[in-house]
Amino acid sequence: MQARLMMVIVFITALCFLGLVPASAAEDQADFDTASVKDAEPMYDKKVMRAVRESLGLTKHDLSQDESIRTMSQVEVMDRYMRQTNNRVKGQDAREAVQLVFDVDISLVSRLGYGNTLDRYDPFVMEAVRQSLGLQADDVSQDAAIMNMKKNHVMDRVIRHYNDSLSGAEIRQLINYVFGINLDGISGLKGAQVGIFSKGQWIIQEPDDLLVISSSPDDVELYVSLTDYYRAFTGSDAFPEALAAFLEDAGFSFSSEKDRYEWINPDGVSAPDPFKGQIIGELLATIHMLNQ
Repeated sequence: MQARLMMVIVFITALCFLGLVPASAAEDQADFDTASVKDAEPMYDKKVMRAVRESLGLTKHDLSQDESIRTMSQVEVMDRYMRQTNNRVKGQDAREAVQLVFDVDISLVSRLGYGNTLDRYDPFVMEAVRQSLGLQADDVSQDAAIMNMKKNHVMDRVIRHYNDSLSGAEIRQLINYVFGINLDGISGLKGAQVGIFSKGQWIIQEPDDLLVISSSPDDVELYVSLTDYYRAFTGSDAFPEALAAFLEDAGFSFSSEKDRYEWINPDGVSAPDPFKGQIIGELLATIHMLNQ
């Protein structure tokens, strides 16, 4: 418990700079049925385990370090898994790594057209895609067409532009820019008792989650909900007073029908990362208080 509390304190500061993973309209279904909760400490797919063992200098069937692998961050596991490509990571390789390590299907996100609502992606993305189309890096004439591309297609063009040589950290940054999914933040939130439901799939869900944060597919709307575990843990159906006051000051309103706090960006665009980080930080502070 003490280790968890210390981790939460650290993340309150760090997550001010992290983007929330947006959530799916499917949040309207069954209000986060806890029957499908992911195992608290899952072993990774055998393909991942074999690759990580070999990255540690073991044979792929040597189980001697499996407990150490279980304690690695998902980011480290992803990087070690991708090393088997000899640092020539193609788009499909990266998407497979995300699926196997994080259990997040970003290809589904691409097919459904979910993700950030933006005029343009970050310059890191736009300049690479423009040049892949034979344009100058600062030529904005095809930006509308670029923003209408499938997200997998955008991702692949950026990776190919850099000759499949992007690092794991750069690939995760690219995924955040294009899909609005912050894998570094997800990795850091494991065990922090904050659930995230995103784009029709659970991104983080543990049996002892106290609060859930989610959003609309385009990240224009944010939602904060209590869990059944929160109600059992606290003996209350009410939001903590300090959290409720914070959310209301931040522009959220309480929906008695949905039993959650809701926020809609009046500008009609995706919620900015600093704002989402601020909300997550307050949720973590609340969880810290509840655990004292």
